Amino acid sequence: MSIVAFFDNDIVLKLSEYNLIHEACATLRLSPMQIGVVPSSVNVFRDMHSKTSKGKLNKYSLVGIDRAISFVESTQPTVNYPNLDWSLDLDNIDIGEAQLATWAAESTTASLLLTGDKRFMKAIAIHQEANDIFSQLTGRVVCFEELVKHLIKHIGIDIVRKCVTNSPNCDGALSLVFGNRFDLPESQVIDGLDSMIQDIIKEVGATWLKCLS
Repeated sequence: MSIVAFFDNDIVLKLSEYNLIHEACATLRLSPMQIGVVPSSVNVFRDMHSKTSKGKLNKYSLVGIDRAISFVESTQPTVNYPNLDWSLDLDNIDIGEAQLATWAAESTTASLLLTGDKRFMKAIAIHQEANDIFSQLTGRVVCFEELVKHLIKHIGIDIVRKCVTNSPNCDGALSLVFGNRFDLPESQVIDGLDSMIQDIIKEVGATWLKCLS
């Protein structure tokens, strides 16, 4: 099967920490062989695991990082390296995000880029050198908050709430959306997520992000 979705490290780590990575793939109807990640991801996660085991990191748990490692090991390896001249010397666009964006842009028009990196999304929208890649990705980028909305719709607010409650330090902004006691009703949670998505839209335009059904 050809790759139809490219996941950045931020998305993989957060979904793994919340133990929602397989639910996300299932609701998006994606098998591991349809998912592309940066080849260096597994080594990055293993390094995080080592540092966390020594008490140097605490945002992600060892269990969450283990899930991330297992997930990327199951995905389709993407070994061709695209031309990244457009991204050279651009602030807030690292090589991993540039690779994923280029792969997604140059892949089938049905392919998606899933990213939780707001700095990258803002940067690719404002740099003239990134115009071609940015335009090709229009309507094909799924941000983390949109994915959380999608999960709430398909597996239920109670399951998602429990996962977020169990890892409150993973994403502080997302935790706030669920309330100080993680007890806000679904409608308010969705409103909070929509507000965060609108903040991204202010930077990238109304049509760049994909709205999931």
